[in-house]
Amino acid sequence: ADPRARVEHDGPLVRFTGVETGYITGPRDLGVEGDALDALIARQRDRYAELGIETEWKTRGHDAQKDLPERLRAAGFVPEEPETVFVGRTEDLARLEPRLPDGLRMRSATSLTDL
Repeated sequence: ADPRARVEHDGPLVRFTGVETGYITGPRDLGVEGDALDALIARQRDRYAELGIETEWKTRGHDAQKDLPERLRAAGFVPEEPETVFVGRTEDLARLEPRLPDGLRMRSATSLTDL
């Protein structure tokens, strides 16, 4: 693990800081809407600006706040390409011998830096 890495909490969110690129994640339901959600987003943006590092806010298709992506864009966050994470037992996945469509890749994640 990177000794500079730090974990910070802001309400329902977890911020990973202290490395080249930050990361924000939280539960499916952030528990806030409207202006309160905008304020939560602004605090994250401002914290990473203060630290001078870029960050990624991980959104998911099942987020309760369906307007989260639009609110993030309005606050200056830039969306990346969608990602899919598939989790399973290693021995079960190894037997599948998947054939991936062009443009997709599969890789193992064995440490935080792999994510």
